[in-house]
Amino acid sequence: MGNTLKFKQSEKTMDVLRTHFASFLTELSQSAPEKSFIIVIDDVNGLSQTQDFANWYKSLADTLALTDHYGKTKVAFILTSYPDKLNKLHEHNPSFSRIFHHYDLPELNEDEIREFYMENFELAQIKIDNQSLYLMNYYCSGMPTMIRK
Repeated sequence: MGNTLKFKQSEKTMDVLRTHFASFLTELSQSAPEKSFIIVIDDVNGLSQTQDFANWYKSLADTLALTDHYGKTKVAFILTSYPDKLNKLHEHNPSFSRIFHHYDLPELNEDEIREFYMENFELAQIKIDNQSLYLMNYYCSGMPTMIRK
């Protein structure tokens, strides 16, 4: 379905990547012109503690909007977090919020939660009884974060 990239590189390599990420995305898009990319940055809670990420991300968005990159980079970013953590990023860089379309996701309903658990337990070939399913559904309260605990 997708790929996950994890880097454990030297600080110098990470600095180059941070500095030239827009160019990297443009080259990646041009090497596969029929493809587009979605980059999901899940759970930005730790990133919201300092202004480094807010400034870097705003700079990246501004760079991608420039002539050298505009229309050449087919990428969408999705940042997921709790509202208070995203507000913290806005506090670090007030321009940060202007580059987003904000979507609040509703809580999952009981049927969606039940389906999630049943599919995942089935994938793991684990049988689950109705009482256990009921309790997991009840205690997660529709919150995706609680579902995966």
